Amino acid sequence: AVTDHDKKSVYIARFILNNDGPEMDFARILSAGAPMKCPKYYFGDICLKTATAILITEKLPLPSASEDFGPYELEAIPYKSVDYLLDLPFQYYDAMTRNIACLAAKGKSGGLGRDIEDVFPPPALPTAFFMSTARRVEEFLGLVCHVPCVLPEEVVGPHGRIDNDAWFVQTLRSVLPEVEQAQRPILEYLFSDPDYCGFTHQNMNTDNAMFWRDDDGNVCSGFIDWGRFKRDNFARGLSNGYMCCDLCELVQQSDEAWIQHFIESFMESGGPPLKFDVFWEHYMLSWLLQGLSAVDLPRQLALTGSPHMTYEGWMQIPSYKDPRVFRLPNYNNGMVAILRNFAYYWTCRDLP
Repeated sequence: AVTDHDKKSVYIARFILNNDGPEMDFARILSAGAPMKCPKYYFGDICLKTATAILITEKLPLPSASEDFGPYELEAIPYKSVDYLLDLPFQYYDAMTRNIACLAAKGKSGGLGRDIEDVFPPPALPTAFFMSTARRVEEFLGLVCHVPCVLPEEVVGPHGRIDNDAWFVQTLRSVLPEVEQAQRPILEYLFSDPDYCGFTHQNMNTDNAMFWRDDDGNVCSGFIDWGRFKRDNFARGLSNGYMCCDLCELVQQSDEAWIQHFIESFMESGGPPLKFDVFWEHYMLSWLLQGLSAVDLPRQLALTGSPHMTYEGWMQIPSYKDPRVFRLPNYNNGMVAILRNFAYYWTCRDLP
């Protein structure tokens, strides 16, 4: 970190998001026995003063993006939030979902060691709840109502803009402040049934996984990155995993199938019975809570993104597929995908 802007980005990534600590714990405690392929762990440590981390694992035989591969040979790691480049995006997320379900079930059944879940902190309320949501909604609308690339067409319509009296605007202003007031009871409800809580991968994105094909061309997966691994509500973990997929329509069309496959794989691997209706309610509540962080994304993009991406600059970008979005520092194109997915869920799933 050289500039003040860079230092701020590093501080947020290391101390607030805390991706490295959970990844280190998973690698040293669980990776060797995990029910999916993971790189072999050799060494890891974190400096408690600077939060600089080092994690040494085996070197994987990964090809470059331009190289070909055969059955059971690793593919190149996908780029973050450009899933429109994948030939079978449903299968990529389905394979990751089934893997996480197996891991969660092994944690419940003792397949990773007796009482292994107790080694990790239980689901807990955040240290600080979201506040000032009404103000952040206005900041959010100040960006998205004028930047056509940020929201999907299903939200902005064919004219590429949102009027001030539109349903999307009015419901955000009226409902999200109510969600802010209800954060504690919603989270307490999500954490109330231990059968629906356990090991989750909050950063279950395609760029954090490894993929290969079997003899029939089906996508198989493992994981290379376990940042934000934690015990949490299962549905909450999945919503966090899907939110960086840039294919909003795919997520909308596929989430019910993915959740059903999670439940099937979880129970087949020894986990307790789960009911789809309960899981789906948890999933919708998780997306509702996502709104509190989604409306804060314009501010976070300003803090951790490129200092050259001004409000006027965003207005010149015609599509989220623009290279300027892909090349945002700190993988902030993922933030754009989160923002788009939340707006899509709010509108197409009628979250209010």
